Order: sequence, then C-alpha cells, then structure tokens
Amino acid sequence: MISRIALLVFVTTSFLPTTAIGHHEAIIGPHAPAFFSNKGFAGFQVFNIAAGSGDSLAHEQVGLVSLGMPIGHDQTFSLAILQPFSNTAQVNAEDTILTLRYQQNFDHLQEEWGGDANFFTLVFGAEIPTGNADGQTPFKGPLDTLLAGFVSLEKGDWSAVAYAYRRFNGYTRDGTKSGDLFYAGTGIGYSAWEDHASHQSLSLQIGLSFEHQGKTTLHNPETNLGMDLPGSDGWVLVTHPTIAYSLSHHWDMFLTFGFPLIQDFQTDEDTLNWRAGFGVIYTFGDGHHAENTSTIHGHGSGHH
Repeated sequence: MISRIALLVFVTTSFLPTTAIGHHEAIIGPHAPAFFSNKGFAGFQVFNIAAGSGDSLAHEQVGLVSLGMPIGHDQTFSLAILQPFSNTAQVNAEDTILTLRYQQNFDHLQEEWGGDANFFTLVFGAEIPTGNADGQTPFKGPLDTLLAGFVSLEKGDWSAVAYAYRRFNGYTRDGTKSGDLFYAGTGIGYSAWEDHASHQSLSLQIGLSFEHQGKTTLHNPETNLGMDLPGSDGWVLVTHPTIAYSLSHHWDMFLTFGFPLIQDFQTDEDTLNWRAGFGVIYTFGDGHHAENTSTIHGHGSGHH
C-alpha cells in the first residue's frame, strides 16, 4: 500500500506561492490539505520561498495549521479549515480558508489494481478575509474563491496524479483586483520501502507543474472602469523532488523542494529562485490505510 501522505505532499507543493508579492491574498499552499483525505486529519507545514536574485533576493516563510473532518457515513464529502501565517519583515495571519471536498472512487480500478488511491476529487473553497498581512484590516479585504479537480491512480508500488486549479480573486473596496491564478500539474511516485507491521513506509516522488498568474486590474477613477496593469502577469514551470515518510499508523511527514525550469516574469522580484517545505500530518480513526484513504505519491508547485 502506497503511503497516503504522498497526496498531501503533492498538492501542498503544487499550490505554494512562488513569490512574496501580494502575500496578504490567499496563500495557495494552505489549500493543499483540502485534498488530503476524506477522513479526519490535523497537520502543520512550514515552507521557505526564495524569490528574486542579487539585491532583490528575498525569503518568505509560510506556516500552515489545518484540520479536516468527513461529512456523513460514506465519507464522500469532507470539510476543512486552514489557517496560514506568513513571515517576511514580521509574522502576519493570512486569510482563513474553508473548503468542501467531494470524492468519487474508481471502484473497478481499486478492485482490479488493489489500490485505494484510484479516485477523482473536486474541491470548492473560499478565502475569508480574516488576515492582517500587508496592512489589511481583518474582514475588510476581498473574498476569493477556488475550484480544483484532482485525478489519482495507483497500481502496485507506482502511482500518478494530475490536477487543475483555478483561484478567482475578488475586488477590493477601491476596485483593485489581483490576477487570477491557474495551475496544472502531474506527478509520479514510487514506494521504495514499506513495513506493514509497523505501518512505516518511504516514498520517492517527482512532479512537474505549470503555474500562471493573470494581470492585476486597477480601478480608473476617471472612467470608473478597470484597466490591466502591464507586466503584472507571468508564469513558471517547476519541478519538485520529494521524500515522504510514514512514521506510524497515524503520523506522516514529508520534505520537499521546488526548482524552476523555465519562467517568464517582467521583474526580478517576481522570479522564483527555489523553495523548500517540511510537514507533519496526523490522521484520525482506526482505518488509516483503509478504503477511501488518499494514498498516492506525487507533488507539484505553484504561484501566489
């Protein structure tokens, strides 16, 4: 059985911000646990994002506390609440994220291939403007929404994932709107070692993601219309080597890195240099490796 932590590793790394620009808006990484499991879970992750070069090189640390719980007896739906924090010049609370997750199992593949991680997932979510980053007053910022789809396949020691993600940024009270975000990615994983008696396992993962940020819209008071800010959009293609380790029946951890292969941004401050992350997850319940547990390897990356 492939370790279930791999799914969280994949999505967490695939939705990390690539720069510290506009980090008062939704940090993409915090959406990741919404994909993790249709069982209850709690977790903590921390990441470092290095953006820019030379004199413009800057580091941002992002921390995340998350909690998820199933709805109903069949565990088709689940809810999650996620609270990120960021640190550049000082520590700030980011916007709180609420998500609803729907999972549809590929029953035929689960039976034929013997892997629980054969399923399709949809996630709907909203970012409540509770944060105070970048001088934002809590509950005065824009309401952002998100929609994502995720396909997971597992056979033997191998697994693969593919996903698409879109975040729709809201307008501020002065009519400004940050560019919408779109990510698409894929990843594969291999279960290098597993001890069934102790529920310990080690998996090696590699992923690739395309991350795009649209143009920022500014309000023109003379025409009362919006206008796009030139040079505010960009994209990056990122690869992500990752190691995931299951410590026990309930505890998992991962270590992941992200490196840009090619990117197109107008300013040095926007360019991704590298990023790295570490996380620990606790899954509730007795059937940790049981049916419907997310058990796929893989990972990706993201932009903020």
